[in-house]
Amino acid sequence: MEPYFLRAALRRTHLSFLTFSLGLVPAWAAEQGQVKSPAPPSTEMAPVTPPELEHFEAAAYPVAASQAGLEATVLLRLDIDADGRVTAVAVVDAAGHGFDEVAVQAARHFTFKPAKRGESAVASRILYRYAFTLSPKTEDDKPRTPAVPQTGELRGAILGGDPPAAIAGAEVRAQGADGQTVQAITDATGLFVFPQLPPGEYVIRVETDGFEPVLVKESVDSNQATDLKYTLIPKQQDEFEVTVHGAAVHREVTHYELSRRELLRVPGTFGDAVHAVEAMPSVARAPAFSGALIVRGSAPQDTQVFVDGTLVPQVFHYGSLSSVVPSEMIETLQFYPSNFSVRYGRGMGGIVDLGLRQTNVDGQYHGSAQMDFINLRANAEGPIPALRGWSFMAGGRISYVDRWLVPVLRSSGSAITGMPRYSDYQMYLERKLPKNGVIRIGFFGAQDKYVPIKENPTDWRAPTDAFGHVQAIMRVPLSTDVNLRASWSMGRINSSSYGDDGRQSTYTANLATARTELSAATGHWGIARVGADLFYAPFKFGTVTDVAQSGGALASRDTGAPRLRALSLHGVFFRPGTFAEYEFAPSARTNVTAGVRLDYTKDTSKVDVAPRIAARQALSNSPYSPILKSGIGLFYQPPLPQQTLPEIGNTDLKSQRALHSMLGVEQPLSQQVTLSVEAFDKEMQNLIFTRVDGSGNTVTENSGTGRAYGLDFLLRYRPDARFFGWVAYTLSRSTRQPAPDEPSRLFIYDETHLLNVLGSYELGRGWELGARFRYMTGFLYRACTGGLYNNATGTYSCYGPLTQRRLAPFHQLDLRIEKTWSYEHFKVSAYMDVINAYFHNSQDYAIPNYDFSGVKPLSLSLPLLPSVGVRGEF
Repeated sequence: MEPYFLRAALRRTHLSFLTFSLGLVPAWAAEQGQVKSPAPPSTEMAPVTPPELEHFEAAAYPVAASQAGLEATVLLRLDIDADGRVTAVAVVDAAGHGFDEVAVQAARHFTFKPAKRGESAVASRILYRYAFTLSPKTEDDKPRTPAVPQTGELRGAILGGDPPAAIAGAEVRAQGADGQTVQAITDATGLFVFPQLPPGEYVIRVETDGFEPVLVKESVDSNQATDLKYTLIPKQQDEFEVTVHGAAVHREVTHYELSRRELLRVPGTFGDAVHAVEAMPSVARAPAFSGALIVRGSAPQDTQVFVDGTLVPQVFHYGSLSSVVPSEMIETLQFYPSNFSVRYGRGMGGIVDLGLRQTNVDGQYHGSAQMDFINLRANAEGPIPALRGWSFMAGGRISYVDRWLVPVLRSSGSAITGMPRYSDYQMYLERKLPKNGVIRIGFFGAQDKYVPIKENPTDWRAPTDAFGHVQAIMRVPLSTDVNLRASWSMGRINSSSYGDDGRQSTYTANLATARTELSAATGHWGIARVGADLFYAPFKFGTVTDVAQSGGALASRDTGAPRLRALSLHGVFFRPGTFAEYEFAPSARTNVTAGVRLDYTKDTSKVDVAPRIAARQALSNSPYSPILKSGIGLFYQPPLPQQTLPEIGNTDLKSQRALHSMLGVEQPLSQQVTLSVEAFDKEMQNLIFTRVDGSGNTVTENSGTGRAYGLDFLLRYRPDARFFGWVAYTLSRSTRQPAPDEPSRLFIYDETHLLNVLGSYELGRGWELGARFRYMTGFLYRACTGGLYNNATGTYSCYGPLTQRRLAPFHQLDLRIEKTWSYEHFKVSAYMDVINAYFHNSQDYAIPNYDFSGVKPLSLSLPLLPSVGVRGEF
């Protein structure tokens, strides 16, 4: 039974959103009228003066580090109020050995001359490098005369934007203790260098149009080169901030983004970045080895996965042991469980968008190789000598888990019939363009198949899948306020599968996609975006069916069709779309994004219009202010290509439709900890079902409806120098009604409770330990009322109405431990992932007894699986 308070709360979501949205403008007006007066035009353009250190607090040198002769530099982020006091200190780049703790303690006692915008003091944020150095000693432990100073080198890269890209033409200044200043301008790859500087501390200032300036302190050592990297953030209108890292404000109200450290260190993922999505709220447990993503009560095919804007047919390899894109190439992972922007269309579930990282940031060659019990993967990157300004990034992976695990499963009598074998490949060429632009050309793809557990099986039929894409991406700033992003791709998909009756179906498609988006800042009020995308794919579909008997459904053992035909069908997938939206941000506290999307589907000859709106409102200017958020909009999903073919489908089908609505609040509890609570609701109509109607005919039509609703809770500790983790819990319910004359029932992927608790802690000296615990409601299955004995055949058959029942709950503990050895030019890591640490036998399927008197649970999940691996990188 669904909780009454949950049902009642969610049915009020639509009205609550309207109330919240209409309240935004009065709230903003009150803020402008009562809290602060509008500044005159001259003040808006007033020059910014960074903060200056007035009082330095010396930190106590860690005793153990001093005895060991260790030196270090700790990179701190300091928040400074308008009075020059340090209000918050965070470690950005930790040194360990006790340096971090004493540096933070000392920095809290710093005082500054505050930053100013014009004549007004404002709050600011800076990066500060706290250096710990030991005085040289003689053998008698007495100070010795320092050697004559030699010159050192200061060099680095300037990045900016989202995702970060090299900035050409940025001005970099270095001011020494004597007041002398030297200047450099970054080249087309964002690099700068000061080749000969006397040893000592320098104040580094980076400035370029459209970005906040950076002000940090760096040290230059004799006869040494110091490599730096600064990432700039776009200028904000309402406050001054000097920093090297910044999170962009996203137009989606429901949005989860994970850092690279989190992506690579989540326990139970084998270090695979995409698997980290499965530990977030709203993501249910998928059937064993399926590789499916089940998001907020939607079917797996309702959620789309993009790689830098290109839609891919699958995100995980067979067996779901790893994703099709290696973690080393991923810079960002954006996960939108619902209410996403109009730039995404043709889907009712969620969105996973993988952003590939920038190549060749420092102009050097880098690479890595990793080997464990599952697979071997390697990648390399660096400049291309023959092509000035161009760099490359390439990688590949091949699995071999079947080579050693198949004999183990064979000897243990496992119910698993096959093990996956897969590979993938990637290659990109990239060139930086002026003003933070970039062009990237490359290709990527993957192949999958299953290997049988039995030796020399005569009846082995297993699916195979393969895809490959050639991709081009371009980002070009047309001016300070106008940006253009465009991408193109061409590819091919080959898929083969078998039904329960052993009949094969094949699908082949040649894909062409294009996407472009133009964004323009409209003064201080917001950003306007317009764009278009295109999906074109001639395809071939082969199957075996009896059209007369099945009435448009593919033949199966349920139809009992005596006359079968082998069909080879051709069609064209043509689906263009266009979108426009405006992000209205009159203040730092208010953000409203409204847009509309139009999609045309050639095979149905219909146009879908999808308006959407989302809003965020901070209740005060405090960094710990609660943030209200809400969204509502329409989302359409066209039929699968084979469903509209006249030979086996229904040409009168139309797109499925869902109304997404959500209402939530985010509450920062500290600098690292945030609590988020969201209520969500999806009301689905025109769902496509293939069923037997009242006349006994099998039909495929838009007869279904459905609903998914629930509550998401996320308590997250963002990564600091040592720890990250979160607790994610979802309470939800998902139902489907195939036709008006049929009862509504729980959706096959409904799971009431979803709980993920995880954390990872750096112990020091290169050791890191992590754990993840999962608990999910058991899978649904349909059970017979009883069994009916047939005297003629001597067998039992199922009789009576089918009822829905659940298997036992799923729970599992995963562990990860890693040790890293760092050297001057390379790193080596050894790690162990332990999946299902206490060997819980999860129930995946229910197999009926021979007389249908009950069922026997069947487990296809892997048993206790330790995976030991080693990784090297340079």
